[in-house]
Amino acid sequence: FCIAGSDIYNAFNEGDRAEMVARTLVSSPGLAPLARLFYATLAPKYPIFVSGKGGGLTPMGRDGETGVAQGSVEGGVAFAISIHPELQVLDAELRPYGGGARAGHDDVRACGPPWIVFAAMQRFHDALFLRLGLVVQPSKCECWIDEAHIASLDAHRGLVTRSHLLDGALTPHYGVMCYGVPIGSEEYVKLALAGKCDEIASISNKLIATLSSSHKQQLWL
Repeated sequence: FCIAGSDIYNAFNEGDRAEMVARTLVSSPGLAPLARLFYATLAPKYPIFVSGKGGGLTPMGRDGETGVAQGSVEGGVAFAISIHPELQVLDAELRPYGGGARAGHDDVRACGPPWIVFAAMQRFHDALFLRLGLVVQPSKCECWIDEAHIASLDAHRGLVTRSHLLDGALTPHYGVMCYGVPIGSEEYVKLALAGKCDEIASISNKLIATLSSSHKQQLWL
């Protein structure tokens, strides 16, 4: 058994806008009215910003002509609708083998037997490129394969990386984060949860240091 993820290059900004609008029209009666909104918001060019120092946004000096503005309200919905047909096909391919496919925006995860999953994912990637112009980078994708069968199944992953975390002795422990949930070996899960705890503690310590001694009651808010 395995879990595989896709890395779609510049996913939100590269998709074919005309195809996004067309798919919204035929997606479902409840969503079809959004096509007019998408046409109005996606047709014009939009300014592109990048994160600047101090958390601000800095204009890049050029406009976007493809895809959606990542972070915009309508952009996330338009992107989700655009990849849904291919995602449904992928999910249907994996279900007979006890697997399936889900997506959180551009974070696509598929699970099932490795010899089925990786072949199905390749067809999914090919379909995204053909219909939407989206390019998947196999070398930047990640996966987890059941450790008990890794020797016989590892060849199926091709260029896809086996996701892992290193312990204090730099020993790799394999697993994958699936929408915030660590899945993999026991040590991988422990390392992932310890990392999250350290992250939370770091944020708390920064808050404590930022608030003066007379305002620490705000930590309860």
